Amino acid sequence: MVGLGLADGATGAILAPLIAGLISLLGLIISKEHKISDYRQAWIDALRADIAALIAHAHAIEGAHLAMYNTDEKWKIVREDFVGINEAWARIKLRLNPKEEASIVVFIILKEHESIFNSVASGSVPDFGRLPSLYDRLVDDTQVILKKRMGPCS
Repeated sequence: MVGLGLADGATGAILAPLIAGLISLLGLIISKEHKISDYRQAWIDALRADIAALIAHAHAIEGAHLAMYNTDEKWKIVREDFVGINEAWARIKLRLNPKEEASIVVFIILKEHESIFNSVASGSVPDFGRLPSLYDRLVDDTQVILKKRMGPCS
């Protein structure tokens, strides 16, 4: 470049690493965005799986109750489902932001769900009739959270 007082060869020697550095920086930014996208998708998939597990375990408990198993036999059948529900409750709660409005709605639904199944500890039969509408609300309100996480391109 004539205006900078550099020899013609020096200009190329300066511009080549500069361009290579910019391309490298762009590659790092794209890689970081891709990694964040992968983590976001894993979070979404895990939340979906936990909501599905919660519903499936509850259905299994309801099925055992409807089959009229005696108390000892029923407990053997549904014990793992109660464990599964508790694990799903915990994982869902840990994934959600307790300060985010959409998450608060899901927390409220989970509390209602827990209250239905906590009645078992006192010897009561859970009010299974409340579950279908509760699951509709849970799925709808969880989808609001998932759509926010997926962003505008999904």
